[in-house]
Amino acid sequence: MLDGPTTTRDDGRRAQAFHMTVRFGRSTLDRDSFRITLDGEEVSVEPQVFDVLAHLLEHRDRVVTKEELLDEIWGDRFVSESALTSRIKSARRAVGDDGRNQAVIRTIHGRGYQFVAEIVGVAENTGVAAMRGDQPPSAQVPSVSSPGEPVGRDDLIV
Repeated sequence: MLDGPTTTRDDGRRAQAFHMTVRFGRSTLDRDSFRITLDGEEVSVEPQVFDVLAHLLEHRDRVVTKEELLDEIWGDRFVSESALTSRIKSARRAVGDDGRNQAVIRTIHGRGYQFVAEIVGVAENTGVAAMRGDQPPSAQVPSVSSPGEPVGRDDLIV
C-alpha cells in the first residue's frame, strides 16, 4: 500500500489518500483530478470504475480480494458480484486492457484481482498549479526513471 495520509470518505470510513499521477503502459491515472488517459486522450469512466482502478493500483503489491473491493467501493450497500465484474471490465477497457491479455489488471480466479502493469512514471500532485493543470504535461508527470525502466514500489512519491 502507498504510504501517506488517510482521509475520511463520504460514507465515514477511513481511506488511504495518495495524491499523485501515475503512468503505466499506455495510460495515466491522476488521483486528484479523477482523470484517466489512454494514449494521451482522456477516457471518461464512472466514479466506481475510477475507484476500482485506483484501489488496485494503490494495493498492487498483492491480490485484492473481491470482498475487499466490494467493501471499499460500495461500503454497506448490497451489490452483486456482477457489478464488480462490470466495473473491472470497464476499468480494463479504459486503460487499453481486456480479459484475454490482462496486461494491467490480472484476474486471480477464485481470489480477486491484481494490478500488474509496470509503473513507468510517478509525480506528486501538490499545489494549485498541479491540480489546475497550469504546468505542461511533461512537468505534471515526470518520469522518475529512464523510459521503459520500471519504477519500484519504494520509488513512489506520496
